[in-house]
Amino acid sequence: MKKTLFLSAAAVVALASPSFAEDDKKKKSRPKPEEIVKMLDKDANGTVSLEEFSAGKMAERIKEKRGEDAVAKLFKMRDKDGDGELSVKEIGAPPKGKGGKPGGKGKGDKKKKPEKE
Repeated sequence: MKKTLFLSAAAVVALASPSFAEDDKKKKSRPKPEEIVKMLDKDANGTVSLEEFSAGKMAERIKEKRGEDAVAKLFKMRDKDGDGELSVKEIGAPPKGKGGKPGGKGKGDKKKKPEKE
């Protein structure tokens, strides 16, 4: 009985292992800003223009969900110095109006409570 139970448990573990491996493959980490620039920078000048940005996969998803002008708005938010090009630093920085980590609020975004006297 114990031997059968052990073999059954071993079979379940063996069958479940491939599914865990597949889950790990599905979880992709975000590319680094340097990698994003390298992927989008078609003229190899080290920055990403609006035209290059609009041709990327992320821009295609944004266009589908929010429309064509949403891509230009996102580009403008990221273009901190207003030169019409996104640098590695600008791509890696949180968008204007956001603080902390890219894509959300970070620790520095919390408002401090006024001290009681």
